[in-house]
Amino acid sequence: GQVNEQFAIIDAVSADVPATAIEALSADPRTVSIFEDYTAEIAGRRSRNPVVNFPQVMGADQAWEEGVKGKRITVAVVDTGIAPMSWNNHRVIARYDALDDGPRKKDPNGHGTMMASLIGNSQKDENGFMGIAPKVKFVDVRVLGSDGSGSYADIIEGLNWVLENKDEYNIRVVNLSLLAAVNSPYWADPINQAVEALWDAGIVVVVAAGNAGSDPMTISV
Repeated sequence: GQVNEQFAIIDAVSADVPATAIEALSADPRTVSIFEDYTAEIAGRRSRNPVVNFPQVMGADQAWEEGVKGKRITVAVVDTGIAPMSWNNHRVIARYDALDDGPRKKDPNGHGTMMASLIGNSQKDENGFMGIAPKVKFVDVRVLGSDGSGSYADIIEGLNWVLENKDEYNIRVVNLSLLAAVNSPYWADPINQAVEALWDAGIVVVVAAGNAGSDPMTISV
């Protein structure tokens, strides 16, 4: 086969391997497990008319009153990218693109920009700030394409980069608003293993719980 990427974060590689070689590769005593390069996608879609009252519902306004606004904290948004906006001007301090042939447009889908806005939009409405932590810095880690989907390999590549560069950019939080089908036990899933490695390194990892509940404000379990 042909090795494409090496992932120190989970001691693994992504590779193109002929189907006829899978059995022999599995039998190699150095092989712990083999996973297909599954597809993940964004969790949720952009709203045309968002209602910005979630900071108050979550109690963020009380944190603001105490002076807690995310200053000196960097959040890595692992998503479709972060487009330049007036509210994030000079706040995206680094970018990493795991899509080798990705488009030049910073966020051709819009989901990553939306998530960054929810996290740290510093603009105000009548209730206060429109984002939870209006003083945070961002690192844009693009792992999903313009259609909102991406491969496990690209997502893990992005998380691997975060782990390697967390100290340089003071990355304290990673946001993963994406989902995929359940293909293995949680403790064996490659993305879960990468998330655990970030957690072990002292990074807070925020993940999507799901948007597929039968009724509003519910999720499927």
